[in-house]
Amino acid sequence: MSKVFVSGMDCSSCANTINKALKNIGYIDVFTNYATGEVNINKKLNTNEITTVIATINGLGFKAFTKELEEKDTISTVLVIIALLLTIPLWASMFVSSNHLLHNKYLQLLLAIPVVSICKIQY
Repeated sequence: MSKVFVSGMDCSSCANTINKALKNIGYIDVFTNYATGEVNINKKLNTNEITTVIATINGLGFKAFTKELEEKDTISTVLVIIALLLTIPLWASMFVSSNHLLHNKYLQLLLAIPVVSICKIQY
């Protein structure tokens, strides 16, 4: 069984619209629950099929995602926040006197390496 989460699905009419759209593309055994925002398909879907299901639901005006995508988004957000926090001292070094600890080239290197690594991983 495969599960897709849907936001913006507020009523049974929305659930029926999603059911009909998925049945039109060949998924017959579909259960949509608007209260929990879940679409359950009684078939193990591969990556291409999940992409098709998500695109179909998004095409109806809803926002569909899998748990894996949501977890990846959360991890990405945390990594960006970490990169921003490590960048603040690098920015601050431009505004302090020249004899300050923030002007130490090794400290700047230690702060810059994780930021560059996170950006490389993300993009």
